Amino acid sequence: MRIVIFVPWIVGLVFASSFGEAAVIDRDIALAMSFDEAGVRDLSPHGNDGVLKAGARKVEGKFGKALSLNGSNQHVEIKNHDSLILFRSDFTMAVWLNFATAPPKGTRGVEGFSIMSHDEGPGSTDKWIWWYTGGAIHLHIHIKNCFCGKAATAWINSDRWAADLDEWHQVALVRVGNKYAYYLNGEPFGEFDDNTDPTPMPKTIDSDFLIGWSEGPFFFSGLLDEILIVKRPLSQEEILSHFQGGLSGFLSVQPYDKLSTTWANLKVEALH
Repeated sequence: MRIVIFVPWIVGLVFASSFGEAAVIDRDIALAMSFDEAGVRDLSPHGNDGVLKAGARKVEGKFGKALSLNGSNQHVEIKNHDSLILFRSDFTMAVWLNFATAPPKGTRGVEGFSIMSHDEGPGSTDKWIWWYTGGAIHLHIHIKNCFCGKAATAWINSDRWAADLDEWHQVALVRVGNKYAYYLNGEPFGEFDDNTDPTPMPKTIDSDFLIGWSEGPFFFSGLLDEILIVKRPLSQEEILSHFQGGLSGFLSVQPYDKLSTTWANLKVEALH
């Protein structure tokens, strides 16, 4: 008799594709956008589809299509969902980006280009923002009440970076416990230890999830492609797979026999 053991964190959901195949999709993938599909389709199991705002559009990108943003008002809005809450979770964020104009290198937090954010608004609100500000990539976390009767904030920064304009760069951030590691084009690009006075991600965030914008004037100027959020730390090998092949490259190294096939099938379905 053959015995099959299902491990919940590995197996996730089973989908039936348009080709009639059953396949496994990892539920730890919270957001996966290639921008190749009709609309702004999330290819994770959670269906966190987005809406183009203020004339944002899709153009030729690093891998197929990419999101084009003008730095003034264009962005993508995604309806809030529990799968996008990263509270006390190890996680990985990755993106391919291309700056159309030079991101400001002034005071951190006063000006910048937001890559993506989950942000209730200015001031002492629950939020996190992943952006270029103050001459580097930063993850800014703020909690208005950090379970201890006071607010808490953190700035998780990469190494200093002056990116070339009109060129594609892959950026990734991996959190393990209270330690963070940045990668640039698949290679280590700064570490940050938040153990001294750790700030967890917010437990709840009462706002939509945004791509290319956070509170105030922090709009991204340029192109974004192959956006990925996974609620576990990825290895450098997995980061390199995203660098070499985008989302489909990342999925090709995952330990699930049919992920790559299903990814292709889901992309076909999304075009109809």
